[in-house]
Amino acid sequence: ETLPKVMQGAGALVIATSAIPVCDPYPKCHFPPGASPMEVDWVGAKALLAAFASATSSRGLGHVVLISTMGTTTPEEASDPFGHISFYKLNFEADLMSSTLPFTIIKPCGLGDSDPAKTQLITGHDDEVNPSPPMISRADVARVVVASLLQPSIAAGLRFDLCSKQGPATGDDGLVDVLKSARWPWQPGAASGGGIVSV
Repeated sequence: ETLPKVMQGAGALVIATSAIPVCDPYPKCHFPPGASPMEVDWVGAKALLAAFASATSSRGLGHVVLISTMGTTTPEEASDPFGHISFYKLNFEADLMSSTLPFTIIKPCGLGDSDPAKTQLITGHDDEVNPSPPMISRADVARVVVASLLQPSIAAGLRFDLCSKQGPATGDDGLVDVLKSARWPWQPGAASGGGIVSV
């Protein structure tokens, strides 16, 4: 009930929420009351999207950037200790893509807290990005989010995996190329070669 008022005047929306399991120890995991993947990554995300769309519909639908996750091509086991979080994230991706709002879906690999702009960013699709270790700095994900908001003509309509590897560091001046590398080979403006691209 409070979300539509909060969204008034917003020009874009970044959805970076995620259910967080509490494991004591793994695989004995649970979620705090009201914070399960279904409640956060599905019901909550849909509420954010609906409120934003309603608030911006009169002046043109705004850009939505979603931070989802890699690993959604592999079905989760029935006894998944993480509450089928990938299932709910993937379903919301589909909801967002069918909403008619301009969207960018960023699907990072494992998240770490290292400094930004220290590694080479790589993009791909369908969980085919597989560096060792499969990690990316949260700060680097944030940089790609900001680049998506600043370059909507390039970022809108993209859904891509994002990870990093050792190599020439991707600076801020290379973030537009990161977005271009995330296009499929047949899309206008795609990086030459398509597929998994290091930038």
